[in-house]
Amino acid sequence: EIKVNTITTGYKKIKLFTHENIGSGRVYQPEIELHTAAAWLELPEALAAEMQLSASDLSSALQAIANVLHNIAPVYLMCDPSDIRAFPMIKSPFSQLPALYLYDTYPGGIGLSFKLFNNPKPVVAACLELVQGCGCKSGCPSCVGPALEVGENAKAHATELLQFLIRQFAI
Repeated sequence: EIKVNTITTGYKKIKLFTHENIGSGRVYQPEIELHTAAAWLELPEALAAEMQLSASDLSSALQAIANVLHNIAPVYLMCDPSDIRAFPMIKSPFSQLPALYLYDTYPGGIGLSFKLFNNPKPVVAACLELVQGCGCKSGCPSCVGPALEVGENAKAHATELLQFLIRQFAI
């Protein structure tokens, strides 16, 4: 079980059909607390050094994988994408290792993250297949997310990390 705290800091008004930005601003609201169930994948500390990744590159790669995982996991878990969230951490508060968290968005959890925890290999393999099969060079909304959001090398680094995870599941 985990506790997820979220806070809204701003808003953006967008026209319905043209997607034109017509305004934005800051909001001051209290933090929202959610106690729910989660699963996570940890990466060995030596992996970043072995792959010669800076902290920034590792963070970008983890964000890219979280984006893919958030899009692929609902297909395998047979749920709505809003039922589950993926969140990367460069240093998990529990193990001090890089980690990807997948958590249910319902209080107390509804078991979605546990399904992934019990059999992560097919989902991770599908993530890798999606990333490798995408024709973009460095990221797009269809795979790891826009390159401006995740970084120029995030797609390549995410591919390497996903391949590593699949090798670990084979052990």
